[in-house]
Amino acid sequence: RDVLVLKGGQAMRHIYGSARLSKDVDYVLVMTINEMVTEKIRAMYQRGNPRDVYDLWFVFSHDHIRLDQQVICQLIPEKFRQPFVAGGWNRGRLYDRVHQEAHAWDATLRDLVPEYPSLDDALSLIERSLRFLPR
Repeated sequence: RDVLVLKGGQAMRHIYGSARLSKDVDYVLVMTINEMVTEKIRAMYQRGNPRDVYDLWFVFSHDHIRLDQQVICQLIPEKFRQPFVAGGWNRGRLYDRVHQEAHAWDATLRDLVPEYPSLDDALSLIERSLRFLPR
């Protein structure tokens, strides 16, 4: 099933020099930043993986990345519908899985990125940045 909701994704030329992705493809489709952030919110909600939390922190810690909060709010019901998310959207449970997986923060990130915030600092920024989400 197609989980890409926005049809405004972009074609991006790959960075692999003369290597081709296939004999007929030089470009790959990428999600818009708003859809990617909504997918990361869903992933954080469902699995609480430190990589998803880090990705959201990274986006929100870079002021030059512009998000459309209205678009993200419109995408939430679609991304959180069944069968993708059992029980659908529940704002009160947004960080439950993150707290359950908190023990894995350092072990997961230390070999992936040279510097990363504490989980508390990352969550503080994410929580402030996601205040606009529907209840």
